[in-house]
Amino acid sequence: MGREQDDWTGPAILNPNSPLAARYRELFAGYTHSADGTTAAVVCMLEPQSKPNASGEGSVSQSQMNTVGDPRAVTIAELEGIVSDLPDGLAPGRARRGGR
Repeated sequence: MGREQDDWTGPAILNPNSPLAARYRELFAGYTHSADGTTAAVVCMLEPQSKPNASGEGSVSQSQMNTVGDPRAVTIAELEGIVSDLPDGLAPGRARRGGR
């Protein structure tokens, strides 16, 4: 009397044969993905930009924030590159920045 072996090799949360995975997907529908499963969210937590101290050191100008060397800008550009070139005919969704 054992459990039937499942041949699924992908991430457990995506297993179409798992009742637990189905319940988790249902629970988070509308937060991490659309209810129909065709859209998924991508969340990226970035380190805060440095704030100037009393002497003005550590301040970041707007032009500096837009440079290639800015780790935040580089991360965002790399993410945009990934979502604009998805495999298997997947279409990118509309990016929303700043929680708007």
